[in-house]
Amino acid sequence: MRLTGSIHLIGGGVWGGLGLSPGPDCNVYLVECGDGSAVMIDTGSGLPGSVDAIAGHVEEAGFRPEDIRAILLTHMHGDHAGGALRFAEMTGAEVHASELTARVLATGDEETSSVALARTAGVFPSDFKLLPVAGMNSIAEGDRLEFGDASFDVYETPGHCAGHLSFLLSASGRRDMIAGDVVFWRGRVLMQATPDCDPAALAASLAKLAGLGQVDGLFSGHGAFVLSGANRHLDEAASHARQLRIPPGV
Repeated sequence: MRLTGSIHLIGGGVWGGLGLSPGPDCNVYLVECGDGSAVMIDTGSGLPGSVDAIAGHVEEAGFRPEDIRAILLTHMHGDHAGGALRFAEMTGAEVHASELTARVLATGDEETSSVALARTAGVFPSDFKLLPVAGMNSIAEGDRLEFGDASFDVYETPGHCAGHLSFLLSASGRRDMIAGDVVFWRGRVLMQATPDCDPAALAASLAKLAGLGQVDGLFSGHGAFVLSGANRHLDEAASHARQLRIPPGV
């Protein structure tokens, strides 16, 4: 599903998604780089049906799996990073993530990633496992990743969880925020009863994103996306944080 001149939605499952993949998957995005290659943002859960569906949507977008030259992860939760190993193997692409996410995935740490809690809560099937991913590339705020005509500025945006990243994409004459689970349409947020969910860190992250100047689109990890006027949604979230309130939940 093409969303902008550069961004396609290729996955999104039963948890606030659009039904493009059958598992408990986040919104999975594919970004065209203008040189025949693409970048994948998040991977979904990695459950077999979801992997097959997402791979099919890559081809529908006009790309082969081997055309994906990089995978960027917003954070370590299983609905966003569970498919990292499967797609790294399928595409041969390098996986980029925060230092914490890279460390957690290197060992398949289901406690730090909250996968164990989510599995107990019924978010994932009882046999779901976080598969270890070796050789990931750690990235941090201030880094800029450039692939063809697309560039991604990296921002550290903890709050929903530790080690969370958001990416400001510059491509096709636009500036689009790929926000993971830090902020959503209408300034909503997703706070959970997990050890590293941090309201104070979230407030700082929301203020940071609201201060980035003109942003066209907001592409979050679940549910609706914003194609224009994203600043209004980012400002709405930050206004709550400035008044020491947690914004409304999704």
